[in-house]
Amino acid sequence: MREFIGRGNELHLLQERWRSSQSEFLVLYGRRRVGKTELIRHLARRKRTLFAVGSRSDARSQIHHFAAELAQLSQEPDLARLPIHDWDTLFGRLNTVFQKARGKTLFVLDEFPWMAQASPELPSLLQKWWDAHWSKNGKVFLILCGSYFGFMEREVLAQKSPLFGRRTAVLQLKPLPFEDSRQFHPGLSLKEQAKRHLLCGGIPAYHKMFGSNAGFPEQLISAFFEPDAPLAKEADFLLMEELKEPKLYFSLLESLGASRKGISELASALGVERSRLPYYTKNLMDLHYVQKWTPLLTYPALFERKSVYRIADPLLRFWFTFVYPNASVLERLEARVFFATMVDPHLDAYWGTAFEPLAADLFLRKKMFPRLAEHFKVGSYWDKHIQIDFVIALKSGLSYLGETKWNKLDKSTVLGFVQKLQSLQGNLSYQPVIISAEPVPASIKALPSCRTYSLKELV
Repeated sequence: MREFIGRGNELHLLQERWRSSQSEFLVLYGRRRVGKTELIRHLARRKRTLFAVGSRSDARSQIHHFAAELAQLSQEPDLARLPIHDWDTLFGRLNTVFQKARGKTLFVLDEFPWMAQASPELPSLLQKWWDAHWSKNGKVFLILCGSYFGFMEREVLAQKSPLFGRRTAVLQLKPLPFEDSRQFHPGLSLKEQAKRHLLCGGIPAYHKMFGSNAGFPEQLISAFFEPDAPLAKEADFLLMEELKEPKLYFSLLESLGASRKGISELASALGVERSRLPYYTKNLMDLHYVQKWTPLLTYPALFERKSVYRIADPLLRFWFTFVYPNASVLERLEARVFFATMVDPHLDAYWGTAFEPLAADLFLRKKMFPRLAEHFKVGSYWDKHIQIDFVIALKSGLSYLGETKWNKLDKSTVLGFVQKLQSLQGNLSYQPVIISAEPVPASIKALPSCRTYSLKELV
């Protein structure tokens, strides 16, 4: 069995809720493939559990499958063959099981949005049984789990929902940090582990697709570019599940690709009015697919009028850089030829740009969080004269101005960066920082003008 990676804090929260003397109602949600179901199954080990999974089928079919699960839990095989056609009757049967059981039962409705879409009465029925019975008996640990951010926040967590105020805990499952995701690839070098994080982010299901002994190029080809590749249509699933008007979102994300653009640039590229775009960019930011990036140099100075947008989700960024814009070419070329001509020549530059936010995050958490006891802001800075990969501005006035280097760091790069920063205008108190994905030679680390770190030092 594969070792369960990460999620220590989340598991601790769930176990604490399980051990409580009262009934618990947890709402668990997060993006597709982030590991929600695996987390619940890990919790469910050696516990009495009713685990029902929603599907895109109609209500009758879902009720039938639930009855079969309930028959197994209650050890009443005839229950699966009874003509039960509604959730209310099933919940009545389930309530009897809860009453007879010793201790607590884990009751999971996974992919709950699909269940509720087929049976709109389901949230109200859950409210009825929770209020009248399950919340009072101390025997139920109910988990509603779903991937649709909009549905879970609107139909389960929002004030107008019948279930509003019933939950005892909410857990939004976020992607794993690099320190955890690299554990999916224990036999690889740190830089190769970083490549996979820059591709997969912290999504466990993606990392498992790149866990074989095959070379990374072969893995990329089989995952994205072969006919019927498992991730060839991944962006379709991610966007069409959550968003209306997917065509415009696709065009917006294609326009961004691996680049950064402001509202005016996006409006021009898409041929739409500038005033329409904030609605779409906000929706993408709410899903953490797109990030608004505003230049700053000091804590009080945000240059809002220069803000740009970029794709924040690593897999979407790769997909909209190499897959979607080249779909027609990919249809005409064999996958390996396509990769060799359209992808491989650009990968090194791609990893270099993708490395910037990871390097800034690692520097912030590993070198600053242990001793940082003041407010700060994180961003980057650019104007027509200078580009700074990341900025960490402290409220006290000091700013860390950072450069990232994907390949080997040399002395000329360090000196050139320090000289470049000297052109900044104003009375700015700053510390230059350079982070390299490769080991940093001792001769460069000895330079007094700039702090330098390797990826290994930050991990």
